[in-house]
Amino acid sequence: MKKIILLLAGLVACTFLMGQPQNYWTGSTSSSWTVSTNWSLSHFPTSSEIACFDNGPVNKNITGIPASTIAGIQVTGSATYTFTGSAGGNLLTVNGTVQIDAGCSLTTTTTIGSEVSIQVNAGATASLTLSGALVTHHLTLNAGVSASINASGSLTIKASYTHNSSIAVTLQGSMFFTGTNVVYSGTANVTGSGSVSVAASSTLNIDGNLTVSASFSHSGMITVNASRTLTIDGSFTASANAALSGSGSVVINNSKTLIIDGSVTLSGSLSFSGNGSIQ
Repeated sequence: MKKIILLLAGLVACTFLMGQPQNYWTGSTSSSWTVSTNWSLSHFPTSSEIACFDNGPVNKNITGIPASTIAGIQVTGSATYTFTGSAGGNLLTVNGTVQIDAGCSLTTTTTIGSEVSIQVNAGATASLTLSGALVTHHLTLNAGVSASINASGSLTIKASYTHNSSIAVTLQGSMFFTGTNVVYSGTANVTGSGSVSVAASSTLNIDGNLTVSASFSHSGMITVNASRTLTIDGSFTASANAALSGSGSVVINNSKTLIIDGSVTLSGSLSFSGNGSIQ
């Protein structure tokens, strides 16, 4: 299987990182990442350069992303981009912060054989900051990374979402799990006035410890694996025909209520606890 892993960590905005050169995608020759004339510095970004994407280029569906390391990534100017991986299971490491501005979007293709994954590495200013939309197959946030999804921002996960340490996610916008089997692992506390949702016909497989204080709506399947915990600190509504299963634990805190709206299937040996309720 061809995969690409996009590792991102430490960039607040291209103009903020004065010590690092900015390499802008021009797409003047083709859609290929590796063609030198598609970049403002006449080569594709190096480990010391920030890859910047604005609304100027015609070619915004970038293909053939190779195994390489860059210093950061930013999408600005109401631009909409798609990243597609090349053959061979390539790794794009970004040692900075990924930032997608309001009105912008970045979609990493989920086509089997060329899917793209994103991993955000730790650093002095490492963060994932979304005021626009990020749609990705795999997302990994490593220890030391902060994550903020602002009111106009959204994060859509289609295959796996991993926190390699205890990470706080500030959610003012939206987080969507839309894949047929999205695996969550690690430890995270999702807080804020935003919303988390599991789409109909989608499965969220919890293989870590997930605490959700934001609004949580569920129309698909949630499986909590053995020795794992889903903690509900906010509102949680399970829509008709949703399912909740597994052999882990569901904790309902702060006198919150798990609202079952219609016929919901509960199966497995789930343990329910806390000072909340189910209705």
